[in-house]
Formats: sequence, C-alpha cells, structure tokens
Amino acid sequence: MKLFVARHSDAGAFIGDDPKAERERPLTARGKKLAQAVAGAMLDSDEIPSVGFASPLERTKQTADLLGGLLYFQVNVLDDLAPNRPLEDRILEIMGHKALRKFLIVGHVDNTTPAFENFGGDMGECYRPDDEDTIGSSNHWAPLVKGEVRRIKIDRKTGRWTCKWRILPSDVGFPDEAT
Repeated sequence: MKLFVARHSDAGAFIGDDPKAERERPLTARGKKLAQAVAGAMLDSDEIPSVGFASPLERTKQTADLLGGLLYFQVNVLDDLAPNRPLEDRILEIMGHKALRKFLIVGHVDNTTPAFENFGGDMGECYRPDDEDTIGSSNHWAPLVKGEVRRIKIDRKTGRWTCKWRILPSDVGFPDEAT
C-alpha cells in the first residue's frame, strides 16, 4: 500500500505562549504557494493519494485542503494527528481498511518522526546526503521539513516502511526549513 506522509507547509513563527493562537496559526502566503507547488510536482509524478487525513490544527488542514483541492481527493480531520500525540495506533487503524490503497497523512514533525522510527524502515531511494545531519544512516526516518511529502511503501501487518519517493521544498524552488 502507498502511504503519503507530509508535514504542514510554512505557517510562520511558533506561538508558544498562546495555545489557541498556535492551534489556529494559518499558512503564510509562501506556505500556500509551497503547498501548491508540491501538489503540482505530485501531479507531474502521478503520485496522487485517493484520500487525505489532517491534524485539526489550521496549518495542517490548510495544507491538506490545498493538496486535496488540486489533486481531487477528500480530506478528513482526525484529532489523533495533533502534535504530541502518538500516531502508531492511528496509522495501523487506517491501514486496516483494505479499501484504502493510497492515502495521505498531513501531520507534524513531533509525531511523524517517532511513529516511523518506532515502526522501523529504510529511507531507501529517498535518502539524501543532507539527511546524515539528522539521522546518520538510511535505516532511520529523516524528520520532515515544512511542506515535504514522502510516499512510502508500508507493510500492513508490521508497519515496516520503505521510502519510495520524496518531494522537498527545494525540489520545487523553495528553501528546506526544519523549524
């Protein structure tokens, strides 16, 4: 099965002292353009999910809605995809729906990284020399940068994954930003 994993696009500076404002922080104009460019690259590569799931935070919903609107797939909001929530059980639950063959999850670096590290896998064809700064080898999940999308092949029984395809912002003319 094909699982697309994305991090929300650029939403400006973190608002740590105001949880409501942080939750409602929208994409910047640059973030919207980046999401649109990534959608175009996905379309050009014929890498299109059939359904999407997004965290309830505004920046992830907007990212997923832009991708879904341009690639013609439905987006569902799942509270379990919010930051600081473990994703493993939710991902395994979604994977249990046999009819879902290609789906997208738009989340946050603080929950996608631990989830895929826990499943175990290989960056494979997606591994880039710059990843060495964060993971050291291709047998670890490189943290997603803002606006990045990966397609991974994932084993429905074990959750073990292999990255097959990746679009970084730098692939569509934007800088790669981890924070």
